[in-house]
Amino acid sequence: EGGRSLLQLVNDVLDFSRIEAGRLELVTTSFRLHDLLDGLASLFEKDAALKKLYFGLSIGDDVPEVIAADPSRLRQILQNLLANAIKFTEKGSVSVTVKMLPKEQQRAGNVPMMIFHISDTGIGISEQDQQRLFQEFSQVDTNLDRRFGGSGLGLAIAARLVMLMGGKIGCHSVPGVGSTFWFTLPV
Repeated sequence: EGGRSLLQLVNDVLDFSRIEAGRLELVTTSFRLHDLLDGLASLFEKDAALKKLYFGLSIGDDVPEVIAADPSRLRQILQNLLANAIKFTEKGSVSVTVKMLPKEQQRAGNVPMMIFHISDTGIGISEQDQQRLFQEFSQVDTNLDRRFGGSGLGLAIAARLVMLMGGKIGCHSVPGVGSTFWFTLPV
């Protein structure tokens, strides 16, 4: 466990350094989105089951089967968000919902946009702490750092990757009720 945590920290620092230096290159390729999501779901269903959490995956009927993006970076974003959702949820559920944004919510140029929601029934985040969520080395509560661990880089990396891929990221949360992290991605 300690070795895996250290390896994750080193990988996070390296990725963050590459992003900040402008040296992280996205590799856009066509891939089967449903396969990527199903693979992540099977991985995180096991983690959720260990905590007796329900895990759900919902993919909208209008979401294309094949998209062009960087599959490894999309997987990294989702892994960061899902790992946090499960880590900070003691009971209830964690779910992923993927759908297309309605045309009126898409940005100029009519680029089709997909939106991902990662929702949990976890501890939630205060409005004040939500302001710092995507800052590097930022933990919303140092007591949580000791209890749950983490480098404070996962959300910063996810946010920067989403921006590099042409999307936006955000969070809606209520302390004691849960959180929903969302991000958009042009397809």
